[in-house]
Amino acid sequence: MKTNTPKPNQQVCPERGQASRGIFPVLRFKEFTDEWQEKKLGDFNIKVIDGDRGKNYPNGNDFSDNGYCLFLNAKNVTSSGFSFSERSFINEQKDSELRKGKLKENDLVLTTRGTIGNIAFFDQNILYKNMRINSGMVILRSDGAEISPSYLYLFSKSTKLSDQIKKISFGSAQPQLTVKDILRLKLTVPLLTEQSKIALFLISVDEKINHLEEKKRGFEKYKKGVMQAIFSQKIRFKKTDGSNYPDWEEKKLGEIGEFFRGHSYTAINVKEDDYLVLRSNNIQNNKLLTNQELQFVDKPFGDQIKLRKNDIAICMANGSKKLVGKSAVYDGSYNGHATVGAFCSIYRSTNLISKYLFRMPKYEQEIELLLSGTNINNLKNSDLAGIVFNLPKSIDEQEKIAVFLTALDSKVDLINKELEQAKLFKKALLQQMFI
Repeated sequence: MKTNTPKPNQQVCPERGQASRGIFPVLRFKEFTDEWQEKKLGDFNIKVIDGDRGKNYPNGNDFSDNGYCLFLNAKNVTSSGFSFSERSFINEQKDSELRKGKLKENDLVLTTRGTIGNIAFFDQNILYKNMRINSGMVILRSDGAEISPSYLYLFSKSTKLSDQIKKISFGSAQPQLTVKDILRLKLTVPLLTEQSKIALFLISVDEKINHLEEKKRGFEKYKKGVMQAIFSQKIRFKKTDGSNYPDWEEKKLGEIGEFFRGHSYTAINVKEDDYLVLRSNNIQNNKLLTNQELQFVDKPFGDQIKLRKNDIAICMANGSKKLVGKSAVYDGSYNGHATVGAFCSIYRSTNLISKYLFRMPKYEQEIELLLSGTNINNLKNSDLAGIVFNLPKSIDEQEKIAVFLTALDSKVDLINKELEQAKLFKKALLQQMFI
């Protein structure tokens, strides 16, 4: 979908030649000049509908993995919209017994308890046509006379609305949004024609983001399949002369590299050349997350646990069992000044394909076996050192595999970069197109 890009805006009062103090967005389509109106949500003809909480409210026996009506739970309404990775259904009979909370097309769902303020839009692209909200949500239903549902949804993604919701929930042990709170939320709106233009433009940006996310998923699936084929030897590289490389051999991780356990540190105020301490929560989804809960120290406890580029940081203990065993390759960031905390280890190897072993199903299966039957979410270096893999004997074959897989990684990184740029572009638009 193509539409003109909005331009930076300055409204001028002709009689004085000065910028107007009215409500005007920073970024705007040039054909619109009318001032925006600030109103409370309750000033619009928007219905706030909660679910049926009476005697017929579904319980555990009413739910199934498939059925007539999807009964939404907190995991289905996320900060980025609907997610259907987990689904619970009720049958048609149970659905007919409930009085309120059934969604119609163009409804918005707003979470009001626990994690509050997540909003999802029930538009024509949603696969499930029969859906109901649970007791921790409400439906926002607009008749479209003054504010279009798509504009309302896009406005909800701006900081203008989320900041108001944060203020309501700040300092509360059990945050919740009441209907009264919701009706007091302030919105700034243009005329319907401008609302439609904004919605069409931002929907086209969303389509670009969705395309990139689909492209990323497809390529990651392809990469995973290729890796499995290589390490199961269904795909083999050949020598330059076309002959075969030697048969592979079994090797333990401890035979091709070394493990070093991290150390406990007391955080300090950050100074130049201090070391970032990566902790167990910083290692997720094969990535090092350095945008949350960062800790710094003046120097690591020993040279061995100074992270080197291409070292592998491993979560060895965590309150959440699903994070234990997760790993990520250190890319040399923070000018090479990084180490790991007491609940992590470093794996260091000169084997060219060792980093890919930690992404293989066999590694995940071994971790699951090590942690099964125990409540202790803790691994030892010796546990990991004993994991056996089938590996190529030839350094030349290792190099070819490493070059090939690195090229696939670079392709995924490029798609990720495009995706992040598109998301940043959308974020900037939301900040400047809404007041």
